[in-house]
Amino acid sequence: MPLSVPKSVSGSYTEGQLMAFFKEQDVNGDGRLSKEEIKKAFQQLGSRLPGWRVRRALHHADVNGDGSISLDELDELVKYVESEPHSAVAKMPLSVPKSVSGTYTEGQLKAIFKEHDANGDGRLSKEEMKKAFQQLGSRLPGWRVRRALHHADANGDGSISVDELDELVKYVLHKGLSPVPIRTMEDFKKWLKTFDADKDGRISRKEFENAIHGLDGVWFAKLQAWLQVHSADTNRNGFIDEDELDNLLKFAQKHFSVQA
Repeated sequence: MPLSVPKSVSGSYTEGQLMAFFKEQDVNGDGRLSKEEIKKAFQQLGSRLPGWRVRRALHHADVNGDGSISLDELDELVKYVESEPHSAVAKMPLSVPKSVSGTYTEGQLKAIFKEHDANGDGRLSKEEMKKAFQQLGSRLPGWRVRRALHHADANGDGSISVDELDELVKYVLHKGLSPVPIRTMEDFKKWLKTFDADKDGRISRKEFENAIHGLDGVWFAKLQAWLQVHSADTNRNGFIDEDELDNLLKFAQKHFSVQA
């Protein structure tokens, strides 16, 4: 099982980051991690065999043998993740994303379109596509919808199904709809705000995940989103508010070559 410790901005995740991450997985707040909670944590960390990894983690960290990890045992769990020769989590290299100076990536576009399936019926209506194209910066979103349906609506029902989504993405990639060029922190803020799907003036963890999903060199967007939002969200309301965007400066500098 050739898995290695994931890389963060400057190397491996710190002990503090892993501690905070595992504590977040205690969804029922009982002060301990059940097997299912540990499994979900390892899934987010990219383990290919999370069930097996849970058994190994309990073997190393469950001192009292009750089948769960208590707060007193959390240190041992973190040590297991950090020190395993073939680690519990997958490698996670981070580098400057190419898309910041080119077009949206396929992963970003899929995430954006799926986010606009407002009623959750598994297909995009004309109105939902129009809103997606507006978010993507199209100056003629209604016309763009008609062209997209011409290219991607294989069954001619006037909507885009999950099976047709790949063709819709291919159409957009071919047309080269580009995000805001990111050179300064203000550029980064404008770009990030395009992922504010509900237009509430703040960035949720899911919206941040959509923003970085599929960028070259960024693996496990869900975990990265958790770490960045947790770090930037100083008022602990679960969102990155307008006045907290500057807290992402280090992230923008390291991954987008943004100048302070």
